[in-house]
Amino acid sequence: MSLSINNLTIGPGISISFSPVLVTQDLLLNFDAATYSGTGNWIDEVSGVQAVPSNSPTWSASNGGTFVLSAPSTQYFTVPWPTFEPTYTIDIWFNFTTNQVGEAPCLISDDFSGPFNFTINANSDRLQTGWYTTNWQGQYANNNDPGVFLTHDGTTWYNITMAVGASEYKDYINGAVTYAPGDFGPGGSAPNGSGSLHQFYIGKRWDLSDTVNAKIAVVNIYTRALTDAEVTQNFNFYRSRFGL
Repeated sequence: MSLSINNLTIGPGISISFSPVLVTQDLLLNFDAATYSGTGNWIDEVSGVQAVPSNSPTWSASNGGTFVLSAPSTQYFTVPWPTFEPTYTIDIWFNFTTNQVGEAPCLISDDFSGPFNFTINANSDRLQTGWYTTNWQGQYANNNDPGVFLTHDGTTWYNITMAVGASEYKDYINGAVTYAPGDFGPGGSAPNGSGSLHQFYIGKRWDLSDTVNAKIAVVNIYTRALTDAEVTQNFNFYRSRFGL
């Protein structure tokens, strides 16, 4: 028996597998340590934006390429990105190398020089996502308790995705929804977007010197909230690289 698709004929004993691809629609920034040149700034593959390292984060060839950030050495990246949409998705692959220290180290955090701040906080080895308009709007994902979920052994990788739409947002861990509050509720609102003076940080809290003990390999940012299916698609694209 054979199967014909358009002009392609597949005979017996032949199988076809389809590899997942990265979602590229509305992809704003794509920082992937796999493409690092080995010296200088970490350059995104979409717009050529440069993440400037502070205190010499270590690049490693493991897992296809990753940066190792040490909190005692205050290692992080500064990204001078001047504009940011009020709807967005942040998609990060990370690995806690040891316990987190300080008041509120962040995997990523926006410079709050106006009515907008996004952050994925790693305080106490758990994760909190959110933003400021005039008040903190963040929420904990239910399964991010450090004793239940996140390890900090330097070997276990996770993917966290924060997808913020016009009226709701969701958190995902390893492609699956972990927090879905629906609409923002009374008094809640979407972020307002960033202005020309903004920048953001990878591995550091915006207003403190608190940095993470972590490996960070990929940071993708979109100008819209990805769908559940798209988040899962991106997770499947990277998962084998990180042993998942």
